[in-house]
Amino acid sequence: MKIKVVVDDLSGKRDCLSEHGLSLLIERNGKKILFDTGFGFSLLKNLNKLNVKPDEISYVILSHGHDDHTGGLLSFLKNRTKKVEIYAHPDIFIGKYKDRGKRKDYIGIPENRETYEKHGGKFNLKREFFEIEDGLYFSGQIERINNFMDKTLVVKEGDEFVIDPIYDDISIGIKMDSGIFIVTGCNHSGLSNTLTHFYNHLRLPIIGVLGGLHLLNLEDRIKDAIEGIKRFDLKKIYPLHCTGTYGKCRLFYEFGDKVKLLRTCDEIEIK
Repeated sequence: MKIKVVVDDLSGKRDCLSEHGLSLLIERNGKKILFDTGFGFSLLKNLNKLNVKPDEISYVILSHGHDDHTGGLLSFLKNRTKKVEIYAHPDIFIGKYKDRGKRKDYIGIPENRETYEKHGGKFNLKREFFEIEDGLYFSGQIERINNFMDKTLVVKEGDEFVIDPIYDDISIGIKMDSGIFIVTGCNHSGLSNTLTHFYNHLRLPIIGVLGGLHLLNLEDRIKDAIEGIKRFDLKKIYPLHCTGTYGKCRLFYEFGDKVKLLRTCDEIEIK
């Protein structure tokens, strides 16, 4: 299995654009799977840099409804000549906002469902854990044993804004010879919860994780992630996007060369 970083906050290669967002290309069993679409400025240019045409994508998985993961979806669909399956949680279309005190900024998926469907998107929306294809598992809604509620991320209910539990936060698990490798978007559910969720469903060793971990400088989430990595004895850790600089440094300090830093247009092979 190969994973290519199509969009991330960091870039270290010429002709590759970075932005605050995430998009990954997963290549396995002769298929190309697009996991998230970034904020929208970089996706098509970076896919071209990686020599991947939109029509080559077998299907799309959206990790949740924030715009830094869904912003490139419409332009991606418009640059295809055929329809494509899109897997996600049904709450991706709930309006999401950032509470900045005196104002609330919309940060949800940019378009409505009908617009994406008009341009060839076929949504498969599920809350449940299921196997998308042989050895590739959609987490569905992740149980929250430890709950990390970001009070600045809100949804509108009537005339009021309330904290968004972000139940649409999903990850995928990929079965390898030695165990399950997990790919996350922002991991708003918390890493320990996510690891426990996959283990409870599959009862297989978890060998690694790649993606945004939403650690930033949040001590409770950092402590939870470290405890989860130790409990499940992860061998490979690839922090991206919203893990943040401080969060990455803490992981490096705790786990040394198990942690690998990736940037936009980097490619790795997972065995």
